[in-house]
Amino acid sequence: MEGISCSGRLVFVGLFCLLFQATLLWAQDPHLLHFTVDDGLPSSFLYRAFQDSKGYVWVCSDMGIARFDGYSFKTFTTQDGLPYNDVWDFTEDSKGRIWLHTYLPQFCYFDYSDQKIHALQYPHLLSYYYPIAFHEWQGDVWASTYGRMLINTRTGEDFWLDSYIWGLNGHTTSTLWYVQEQEICDPQCETVQILQKNMGNVYQHLTLKNAFDECWNDEKRFIYSLNDTIYLDTPDFRIAKSIAAYTDVPNNHLIRVDIIADDKLLVLTQREQFVLNDQLERLEEYNFLQNYDVNTVFEDREGNLWITTKNNGLYMLTQEALRNRLFKTVSSQQIRSIAVDSHGSVFFANSDGYIYYIDNNQLYQLPLGKPFWRYIRQIVITHDDVLIVVCNDHTLFVALSGLQQINKHISISSNAIATKKSHFPKPRTNEMVYWEMGLKKIKYTNKQQIFLSASQSALLMTDCSPGIYCLEMFSNSTRNYALAQDAIGNLFMGTHTGIRTLQNGTIDTMNAHYSYLSPLKVSISDMAIDDCHNLWVATNGAGVYYLTPDQQKRFLQGDTSAYSLVVGIDHKSIKNLFIDSKNTVWASSNQGVYEIELLQSQSQTHIRQWSVTQGLPTNETFSVYASDSLLYIGTANGLTQINRFVPRTIGNDSSHAPLLYFTDFSVNKISRMLPIDGKTSVWNYQENNVAINYVCLSYRSNRQITYSYRMVKDDDEQTPWQTTTALHREFPLASPAEYRFEVKARDIDGNETAVEQLSFTILPPWWQQTWFRLLAIVSIAALLWIAYKLRIRFVRRQEQLRNEFATMRLQILQSQMNPHFMNNALNAIQLFIARSDSFSANEYLAKFAILNRLYLEAARRRFIPLAEELELLQAYLDLESLRFPQRFSYHINIKTELIDELQYFPAMLLQPLAENAINHGLLYLKRPGTLTIDVFKENNIIYCLVDDDGIGRKEANAIKTKMKKTHISRGMQIIEELQNTVNMHENMRIYVELIDKTDDAGESKGTLVKISLHYLQ
Repeated sequence: MEGISCSGRLVFVGLFCLLFQATLLWAQDPHLLHFTVDDGLPSSFLYRAFQDSKGYVWVCSDMGIARFDGYSFKTFTTQDGLPYNDVWDFTEDSKGRIWLHTYLPQFCYFDYSDQKIHALQYPHLLSYYYPIAFHEWQGDVWASTYGRMLINTRTGEDFWLDSYIWGLNGHTTSTLWYVQEQEICDPQCETVQILQKNMGNVYQHLTLKNAFDECWNDEKRFIYSLNDTIYLDTPDFRIAKSIAAYTDVPNNHLIRVDIIADDKLLVLTQREQFVLNDQLERLEEYNFLQNYDVNTVFEDREGNLWITTKNNGLYMLTQEALRNRLFKTVSSQQIRSIAVDSHGSVFFANSDGYIYYIDNNQLYQLPLGKPFWRYIRQIVITHDDVLIVVCNDHTLFVALSGLQQINKHISISSNAIATKKSHFPKPRTNEMVYWEMGLKKIKYTNKQQIFLSASQSALLMTDCSPGIYCLEMFSNSTRNYALAQDAIGNLFMGTHTGIRTLQNGTIDTMNAHYSYLSPLKVSISDMAIDDCHNLWVATNGAGVYYLTPDQQKRFLQGDTSAYSLVVGIDHKSIKNLFIDSKNTVWASSNQGVYEIELLQSQSQTHIRQWSVTQGLPTNETFSVYASDSLLYIGTANGLTQINRFVPRTIGNDSSHAPLLYFTDFSVNKISRMLPIDGKTSVWNYQENNVAINYVCLSYRSNRQITYSYRMVKDDDEQTPWQTTTALHREFPLASPAEYRFEVKARDIDGNETAVEQLSFTILPPWWQQTWFRLLAIVSIAALLWIAYKLRIRFVRRQEQLRNEFATMRLQILQSQMNPHFMNNALNAIQLFIARSDSFSANEYLAKFAILNRLYLEAARRRFIPLAEELELLQAYLDLESLRFPQRFSYHINIKTELIDELQYFPAMLLQPLAENAINHGLLYLKRPGTLTIDVFKENNIIYCLVDDDGIGRKEANAIKTKMKKTHISRGMQIIEELQNTVNMHENMRIYVELIDKTDDAGESKGTLVKISLHYLQ
């Protein structure tokens, strides 16, 4: 409150502080789970609830019935086959059929085999002959009616009775006895019978004696009420107690005695209701029932208590919650912090700034007034009972030793932390000290030191002298939320971005390599160190971690991976940590409180969760304190006191293990009947969208059940298990195969169900079945064999055609040279004749004939021996020498052994090159030219060089252009086509290179054609 002086504050505090007195607040009822119409009940007016042999809980009401599986209610009304919505009781027979008690003269039952309600019609029943009781006897279900009639529901046989029947029970295997309105039965009296089969299988009717109000029996005892007195008869003793023995309420008459369990009776009177044990003694822990308009109560197989009411629906109470106490305050119910003083009194604060304490099991308010604070973050009590209250923007120090006179002496301090080192007065008896500084967290480490965390600083408070606190402040640039000190004095500070440390009086910088607990770079909500010096870290979003002393040492040395994660905490945002005297760690969250026990190996932890199932009013928790026997949990709806070690009397043995059922089985969105006796369902390939529903019946787990499932395909036992909390699994587009769906469940106590399985087979389509596959394989094999044969034939024919085509093409190329050369040769012979040079003409003609013969022989083959190719080339060059005497000379250089070796040489390869060299290079010279042909082998490659010293290609093209010649030389074109044909179809590669030769001045010196022949292996 800015602007108010210290004296003004003192007056203000005095106005708000009441004279101290013990303000007793009622210790509230245990917290019950509440179900109403909003949760799926058909009505808020409920007659009765019971648990059937499968484990489902049923309730009946004036608006229908409902079945509860722990998750949701399945409602049945007249729209679902009920003849009448007003159902007031149930009876289950040995076949699991549930018979319904209605006010119609019609008998009906629910059958699990088809999940439907079946009605039986008896035309002779009058309108007021509605069923009062059902009982199974001699293999049949018998029904007694309000109209004094007994009916066999299977055969329709009926018997008229002397009076109304209010109950039926089996006395022996051959008798059926009943309870009438004005008579009382004695289980040891042989005349207590109504129907008995004699030797002739004829039913005879016997009458009962004595009057009664109501009765109930089993094999060991008989309980009945009469004239406001409750009787318990056994073969050994009788107990009788009147209502007056249990209550002093006047005019309080007995209405009904009902059975809760084997050892508990519910007594309903006109003014109240209470519970008796099997010795007719009142059980005080059930007194809270007086606050409810109870109709019936029953205890299920887990020991949970179910309460039906006349106006407020259904309640459920677990055994643990029955022994809890819930303390509520006058304002906000959010209990933010809990502390205990040296006398064992439990103090707690709510978010509105009020502080309460529990002393001798009674609740009191601490009379501090509330002028300066609205929100309390934390309370801590020191060894000398100084209460430190951390608020939003200030802190209070209260001496608890003078509670009765605390508001007589209130000291308001000035700002005592203006410097880094200062002193602060300690509150004395009957005194409260006000400190104008808001803190985030206090860590009380020992009797001498208190660490305080502010927004951007850490403070060390030392009890340095009597009545004085010494303060030392350490600056920090980040927001601090938690503090913890290790065994050697290192201080760990939890910030909004990780953990920082204080070593030797210095806070590590932002750039230090150990500034953050990587990868835990999240907001740290709380930290604590146990007696084994393990550092526990609670985070806002990453769960709980712990560091052993060795890990702390490594962490301080820079190893940011030195920590261990607590596995098994589902809710990752933790608000508060507390470590009890047994080194058990308690973590508060929005999903209840997690109890964490570090095992001896220090590598594993054991987790237990405390939630609404154990009696918390809500799962939203803020603080926790655990003593050796009691557990105090601060929630958003009050403080809950729990007896930690009350043993459960039922539910932990194998006979009460949770039950698991398949509830629905649909294929292609259409529900199917569940297979009976483990039979396998078979569907066609189009029915492949499978959905399976299941549920585990554990009401005390309150839906905190973990399911493990797997879909085994074709008996693959290596299929891994998967976990979920969902009750539905869907497998769309399942391929044809044999499947086995397996599921098991684990309740809140870790009890596992047996593995339930459901088998089905999806048949493959006809084209995927074995007979078709065999036929298809044979057919495909035959077709492939035919195709193979045809392909071989086609490939061979294609190869033959390619070879023939290549041969014809090569022959054509070879023949293309003949007409051109023949024309030139005939012109030369004609020229010799015209000159009357008969000798030259005859010589030329003879050589021409030899050359033609060689041409014809070469044209028939693609490859010839090198010797024949040289013979043809020699003949051609001789003729050209005769045509152009003195114009050029030629030289053929080749080794004799190469001529003998090379028997596979492309025919007519060298002649076109020689022709080009003569006609386009040598004949234009003004001097005699030289043509040199070299054939040699190097590195298994045959090289052919055709070298001339003519005018060169460039000048030859210029002369041709100038002379306007239209004749096209086919020499090089023929060589290229020959090269392409051979390279494509033969086991050989031909490479041609044209080289223009020049002198030092750049003038042409002729042309060199280089051919390389590569013979492939």
